Amino acid sequence: MSEQLVQLKPDQITLPELQIRHASDSETIEALKESIRTLGLLQPIVVRRKGDAYELIAGRQRLRAMTELGWETVPARVLELSDEDALIAQAVENVNRRDVSPLEEAEYFAELRERTGWSIAELARRIGRPESYVRERLQLLSAPEELIRAVADGAIPFRAARYLRQIDDPTTLSTYIAFARQGGINEDTARRWLEDYRRQKELQQALESYEPQPQSYYDPAALAEPSTPRDVTFECAICRQQRTIREAYTLIVCEDCHEELLRVQAEDEQQPPDTESVSHQPE
Repeated sequence: MSEQLVQLKPDQITLPELQIRHASDSETIEALKESIRTLGLLQPIVVRRKGDAYELIAGRQRLRAMTELGWETVPARVLELSDEDALIAQAVENVNRRDVSPLEEAEYFAELRERTGWSIAELARRIGRPESYVRERLQLLSAPEELIRAVADGAIPFRAARYLRQIDDPTTLSTYIAFARQGGINEDTARRWLEDYRRQKELQQALESYEPQPQSYYDPAALAEPSTPRDVTFECAICRQQRTIREAYTLIVCEDCHEELLRVQAEDEQQPPDTESVSHQPE
C-alpha cells in the first residue's frame, strides 16, 4: 500500500458518507487547537484520492481544529485504498475514538451492517473487536425508547443498561429508570435489580399457575373426596430449603440489610451443632 505526504486545502477534502453521528465536544476541539498552536500538528490526517477530491479516512477533529485556526493547507497522508479497505479503516478509526459513546457506536454499526451486509462476527473481525462488543451495542438499539434516552443523556451507563434492557415489563422498567435518574446506578445495582425482577416474575408465574388438581369425572369415589391442591415449590433464599408457594413472603430490603441477612445466614451455617442438646441413647 503506497502513500505520500501532501499539503491539501481544506475544501479539497470531503468527509466519508458513512460516519458516526457525533456532536464534537467543543472543549475537546479547543484543547486540540491549543495543542496545535503550541506544538504544531504532531500527526497528519489520512485521506485517499476519490475522483478529483480527497476523502477523509482519519483525523476529522484535527481537520476541524486546523480549519478553525485558519490554516490554508493541512498536511495529509494519501493512501491508495479500495472502497472496502477505506470503509474498514474508517470504522477502525471511529471505534478507537474515546469521545464516542456506545450508543453512537451502535447506530454506526447498524448502518455499517446495512451497507455491507456483514454479519456481527464479520464486522467484529474487521474492526478488531470481540463479537460480544458489537452484539451488546447493537442489542441496545432494540431496547425501549425510554431506556435509550436515559443512556443517551448519560443518566444510565451502558454497562448498567445491558441488564436493564432485559426487564420486559414496561412499568417495572420505567420505575427502575426513574430510580436511576434520581439516585444514580452502576452495573452491580442494575444486575441486582434484574435478578430481583426475575425472582418476582417467577414467583408471580408460580402463583398464577397454582390451581387444584382436577378430579376425574368418571370416578364417583374421586368426586366424593375433597380435591388435593398441587403444591408449587420454591427454594428459600435464606435457609435454602424447598417450601410451598403458600409459605412464600415478599420482603423488600435495602442493600445494607440484604448483606446483613446474608452475613447472619453465613454465621449460622458455620456454627457447630450444640452437642449438649443432642440426646444420647443409653448403651
